[in-house]
Amino acid sequence: MINTAVLKYSKRLRAVLLLFSFVVAVGHPYLPAKRLELHPDPHIQQHIYGFIDPTIGNSSQWLDESKGEWLCNFEPSQEFGCGYTLNLDEAFEEGVDFSHYKSLSWTLDYQGPGTKLRAFIRNYEPQYSEHGNASSTKFLSTLFAFSERNGNRITIDLDNFGTAEWWLNESHERRRWAAATRDNVVQLGLDFIEPGRHQIRISQVTAEGEWFSTPQVMLLLLVVWTAIFIGDGARLLWRKYWFNRGWSKQNGHELLLEPHLSVEKASLESFAHKDPLTGVLNRQGALSKLKSFSEPRSDKPKSAVLLLDLDQFKRVNESLGHDKGDAVLRSFGALLQMNTDHSDILARWGGKQFILVCDCEQQAQVLHRAEKLRTLTAAMNFNAVGDITLTLSVGIAVQAESETFDATLLRAQKALQIAKRNGRNQVVCDAH
Repeated sequence: MINTAVLKYSKRLRAVLLLFSFVVAVGHPYLPAKRLELHPDPHIQQHIYGFIDPTIGNSSQWLDESKGEWLCNFEPSQEFGCGYTLNLDEAFEEGVDFSHYKSLSWTLDYQGPGTKLRAFIRNYEPQYSEHGNASSTKFLSTLFAFSERNGNRITIDLDNFGTAEWWLNESHERRRWAAATRDNVVQLGLDFIEPGRHQIRISQVTAEGEWFSTPQVMLLLLVVWTAIFIGDGARLLWRKYWFNRGWSKQNGHELLLEPHLSVEKASLESFAHKDPLTGVLNRQGALSKLKSFSEPRSDKPKSAVLLLDLDQFKRVNESLGHDKGDAVLRSFGALLQMNTDHSDILARWGGKQFILVCDCEQQAQVLHRAEKLRTLTAAMNFNAVGDITLTLSVGIAVQAESETFDATLLRAQKALQIAKRNGRNQVVCDAH
């Protein structure tokens, strides 16, 4: 006979464990953030560097090193700008594992004409990095705009850091280690990529993350509940063994243990919806998000479709090679991502053409956004593409009542064709 008291105790214990699992699964994101202060820290040295000109000297200089305040005088004739680094290990070998952190936060004050900065980290890799040689470590970077600051604080998602194309191009062997890794970060910093006189003070740098990631918590709960189910199954099997001890061998072989395990599978977004080169959605990913495009919704304004096409891009591929073309597309994709909202749908539509679908409260707002993108593109040097001037042509169509996406897209394509025929580097809106 089954002991009734034991059965009741088992049910109560399982109810407590179920409540505990619910509290852990729902409550773990609300734990205080895991923080690592990197600056100011007396054990972590800060450095600045710049272009050394034979006539005017170093382009960077400290104004107040104790406050992290320095000046960068980046002339257009200079080959590179100025930068600021924090060396987490002066031997560039034993760094900090950033794989358990989600973001880097910089508290800074800036004066100057710049619109964006490049943030970078260097990761020591035992396969090829050399002791004491920072340049042999893997270089990962990302761009951010000063307009992204919340007050004087900018927070950068560490997942946005990608392995620099120029670093990979220095040696074909490095292609084997192209993946973005941050398990042994020995250096991090900022540098200016736009000429001008820049004055900046860096007050604080921190790495932030969760004590336990959602996959870790789910794995722990899965292990606990799997152990419980296996224990239940073993106990049931033990009982059946004793209850049927006198049965014949044939009947004993017919006993089957009923399964008691139920495992939920987490839903992960497929990489098939991402463009591997630029990191934005691809055509398939965009179409999956546009299924409800033509459905009337009282809580949502009409949508606008913007087709963005890089002018003269074919010349980059033909004159400088596809690697440089890929670098241009990657930089252009980053520029678009820095200038889109969370409600926008941004995708690489094919080749050098991108699509942006956004809400349209007023047509003038959409035209302003398109002009801003066109202006930013014309001002960007795309890591030097020789004498080739890259500009942007934009075709716009605002969704008509109950109009399908294909119909709106067709009008945007016609507007883009007009922009191209009229000399490129312009925005044309289809007047429906």
